Amino acid sequence: MADLEGFAAEAKRHEIESLLSGEAALLDRERRAVTPDTALRLARCLGTTAQFWLNLQSSYDLKQVENEV
Repeated sequence: MADLEGFAAEAKRHEIESLLSGEAALLDRERRAVTPDTALRLARCLGTTAQFWLNLQSSYDLKQVENEV
């Protein structure tokens, strides 16, 4: 049972690292916002909600505009 739990934890860690590294590269390269699809993926992997990630993006966007004005 411990082996199975260790395998599941390692698989989840790999999935999270893969998602974050891929999304970070994409965001850095194209300067794109977190999309609903990305928010859902992050939520599933990290045990949060998609709304959490979309709220972070919205807060970031608002701060960017405030800094420009």
